[in-house]
Amino acid sequence: MKPIALTTLTLLFAASCSPSNDAENPGKSGSQAGDEKPAVEAPAKIPSGNVDLATAKQLFDDAKAGKSKLVILDVRTDEEFKDGHLEGAVNIDYLVPEADFRTALEKLDREARYLMHCQVGGRSADALEIMTEMGFKSVYHMIDGYGKWARAGYEVTKD
Repeated sequence: MKPIALTTLTLLFAASCSPSNDAENPGKSGSQAGDEKPAVEAPAKIPSGNVDLATAKQLFDDAKAGKSKLVILDVRTDEEFKDGHLEGAVNIDYLVPEADFRTALEKLDREARYLMHCQVGGRSADALEIMTEMGFKSVYHMIDGYGKWARAGYEVTKD
């Protein structure tokens, strides 16, 4: 039993001494001293992918205040969009034939940051997969959708 405990302790010690690549040490990936690159922090420090309503609101508010750049991408139908949407949103209907949806996405900047949503989260989840496959780097998917945003009393517009 002692050799197993000694081996376990040795492995734990070795792991704790190795460089990490976690959120507390961005830019550190086990490189040698002298060849480290400076850490680059992402705006709002929120990883791409699914975000809840509170996080979506934070991203929206930061962009509105000029703290970061963000494109609001609404993938609902034109009719849904006309009934109300987030201020400044771009509407690309996910329910058009997939080839047309992809063609519309081709016109967008793959390096920009996007906050994407549909009504309840289903279409935008599928659109997130397509955008990821197409090489978009920073897409935040509002999993709760526009409906929950509006019910929460957050700012919406009709224009």
